Amino acid sequence: MFYSFLLFAGSLGLLLRNVYGTVSPYRDSGDLIAAAASLGIAHPPGYSLYVLLTHIGIQCLPFGNIAYRANVLSCLWTSLTVVLVFHILRKISSAGPALLAVSVWFLSPSVQRLSIVSEMYSLHALLCAVIFYLLLERKAMAAMFAVGLAFFNHPTVVFMLPGILAMEWAIREEKGFEKIKPFSFYAAALAAGWTLVLYYPLRSFRSPELDWGGASASFRNLWRLVTRADYGGLKLHPEESSFAWTAGGIWDQISLFIKSEWRELSWVGIPLLFIGLFLRRNSVPKDMRRLSGVTFVLSGPLFFILSNLPVHEETTLPILEPYLLMSNLFLLPWLAVGAEKLKTAVWPALALVLLFFAVKTPPHRNDFSAYDYGRNILKTMPLGSSLYEPDDTTAFVMSYLQSAENRRRDIAVLMTLRTKWGSDLIVKKYPYLLKGSSFSNAQEFISALLAQHVRQNIPLFSDHPGKFPSSLPNYNEGLMTRAGTPTPEIFDSAQSIFNFYVERGNSFIEKEPEFFTRHLLSRRSAALNNIGITYQQFKDFPKARDRFMESLARDPKLTQAWVNLGLNSYTQNDFLMAESTYLDAVRRLPQSGQIQYYLGLAQRRAGKRIEARASLEKALALVPGHADAMNELGLTYLDDSMHAEAAARFEKCLDINPKFVPAQYNLGLTLRAAGKNKEAAQAFENYLRLDPNASDKFQVQSWIRQLQR
Repeated sequence: MFYSFLLFAGSLGLLLRNVYGTVSPYRDSGDLIAAAASLGIAHPPGYSLYVLLTHIGIQCLPFGNIAYRANVLSCLWTSLTVVLVFHILRKISSAGPALLAVSVWFLSPSVQRLSIVSEMYSLHALLCAVIFYLLLERKAMAAMFAVGLAFFNHPTVVFMLPGILAMEWAIREEKGFEKIKPFSFYAAALAAGWTLVLYYPLRSFRSPELDWGGASASFRNLWRLVTRADYGGLKLHPEESSFAWTAGGIWDQISLFIKSEWRELSWVGIPLLFIGLFLRRNSVPKDMRRLSGVTFVLSGPLFFILSNLPVHEETTLPILEPYLLMSNLFLLPWLAVGAEKLKTAVWPALALVLLFFAVKTPPHRNDFSAYDYGRNILKTMPLGSSLYEPDDTTAFVMSYLQSAENRRRDIAVLMTLRTKWGSDLIVKKYPYLLKGSSFSNAQEFISALLAQHVRQNIPLFSDHPGKFPSSLPNYNEGLMTRAGTPTPEIFDSAQSIFNFYVERGNSFIEKEPEFFTRHLLSRRSAALNNIGITYQQFKDFPKARDRFMESLARDPKLTQAWVNLGLNSYTQNDFLMAESTYLDAVRRLPQSGQIQYYLGLAQRRAGKRIEARASLEKALALVPGHADAMNELGLTYLDDSMHAEAAARFEKCLDINPKFVPAQYNLGLTLRAAGKNKEAAQAFENYLRLDPNASDKFQVQSWIRQLQR
C-alpha cells in the first residue's frame, strides 16, 4: 500500500507540475476538449468513451478552466496506470525491480508528453493495463467487455485481441467443443462493450454542436465515422502514409522503431530489456509472455511498418510517438525481471537518476501558444466572418474557443466540405449561407458557397493562401488570409491588427523543444513572410524587408523567407546585397538546394560567374533534378562564350524536363552563337512547338529562316 500511495502521489505531482494550463498545441486536444465539454462527437473515429469520461471529469473537478481540467484528467489516468502496472509487475518480481521498470515507462518522453495534454492516449494506456490485470486475475469475460469499451477510446486496443486469444487458448485445459465454448461468451462480452457505438447516432440525433460524421443520418455515415473512412482510414497521414510492403521499406520502419525505443527506454531501460529477454526470459510466466509478446509486436514494430510514414520527415516521430505508450507497456514484464539481476542498491539509484532528468524538464503551465493563437485569430476576423477549410491546428483550437468557452459563435467554420454529411451540417448550422439549395457534388457545393460569400460581401478568411481557388483573389491580414483584392493602403492598414495580438512566452522557434508548439509558432512566421511578398508586389521594398526580417527573427530556418529577403534586393538590382543575404542563409541552411540556387542567381547577375557556377553545382548536388539551376548553370557558360559547356547543360536540363521552355530557347542561342546553324534552327523550332504563342515568336521565326539558308 505504501508503494501504491508513493507511486500515485509522486507521478501525479510531477505531471501536475508540468501540465498545460489551458488548451495545448498538441494535435487534436482542442477538438477533444470541445467534444467532451459539449457532449459532442469528436473527429473520427469519435472517441465516445474518452468524451463521456472527460465530460464527467470536467464536471467533477471544481477548479481551473475547462481545458486545464481535461488536462488534469490525463495526469490522473497516467498516475492510475503507474499504480496498476506496478501491481501487475509485483506478480513476477520484487518491489524494487517493479518500481524501476514502471519508472522507465512513466518517465519516457511519450508518456510525459501525452499525460499533460487532453488526448485519449493516457486513458488508452490505463484501459490496456486494466485489461492486462483482469486477464492475469482470470477474469476473461470482464477483460473482453473492457476491450469492447476501450475500442471507443482508441481502436488500437484490438491489437490485444490476438494475444488474449492465444493466452486463453493455452490455459484452457478442456478438450474439443468444451475448449472452444468459452470463446463464444468472450465474443458476447466483447459485443456488449461495443454497444457504446450507439452513442454516435443517439447523440447525433440531438444535433450537438460538434457532430462529426452525421451518424444519425444513416448506417453508412456511422460506419464511415467509426472506420475513419473520411479521415484517412488506417492511414495516420492521408498523404504521406502509404502501405508499401518492400524489404527496404520494412527495414526503414523497423530502424525507425528501434531509434524510437532507444529514445523512449533510454540507457536504463534498454539494458534491462535485454537482460530480461535473454537471461531471465523464463521468469515471465507463459501466459503473460504470450499476451505481452504478441501485443507488443502488433502495436509496436508491426504498427510502424503498417503506418509506413517517411522516416526522414520531421513530422513522422511526433505522429507515431503516442502509439508507444501502449506497446512499451507490454515490455515492462521483461524490464522488471531484468532488473532482478541488479544489486538491490542499484534499483532506487537508477529510479532517482531517471527522476532527476524528468524534473529538469521545463513545465508547460505557462505555454499559452495555442490559446493565444486562437484568440488572435478571433481578433483578426470581423463580426459575421467565415473561416474556410482550416487545418486541424486552427479548426480544433476554434472548436475549443467556440464550444468550451462560448467565444465568437458568429464565426462560421466551414470545414469537411467534401463530404455529404459535412455540407449538410454547414447548411443546417449556417442557413443564411445556402438555405434551401441542393447540390449534386462537393465541387458544386463549394463553388456556390464561395460565390455566396462574394455576392453578399461576407468576410471570408483562411489560415493559408493556398486554400482558396486560383480564381478567388486573396491577401494576408495578420495571421490569416482574406478573400478580396486590396489597394496598398487597405493592405497596409490591415496589418495594424498585429498591434492587438497577444503572444505570451517563447516566440523563437529554434528554442522551442516541442514539435507541435514549433509548428504552431511557425504560422506567424509564415504569415509575416506572406505579408512581405505582398509588400514586394506593391513595390514597398522597405516594409517587405522588415516583414522578412521579422519572420526570420522568429524562425531562422524558414527557407522561403530567406529566399524572399534576397529577392527583395535582387528585384531592385542590388545583386551584391542579394548575394550577401544568401550567403547568410547558406550558413544557416547549408543543405538547402533552393538557397544555393538563388545564391548562384545573384552571383551571376553580380558578374561573379565562377562563384555562381560553384553555387549552382552545389544546388544540383543537393537537388539533382533542379532544372532551373541546370539552366542557370548553362547561362554562366554562355556568358563566357563557352558554347560546348553551355549546350551540354541546356541539354541536361531538357533531359530533366523536356518541356522546360527557357532551356530550349537558350540551347538555340548557344548553338547559333557556336555556328551550328542546322542544330540551332532545330532547337528554335522545338522552342516554338513548346511555346507557340511566345512573345518573341516572329523574331525566332526570322532567325530560323536565316539559319536554314
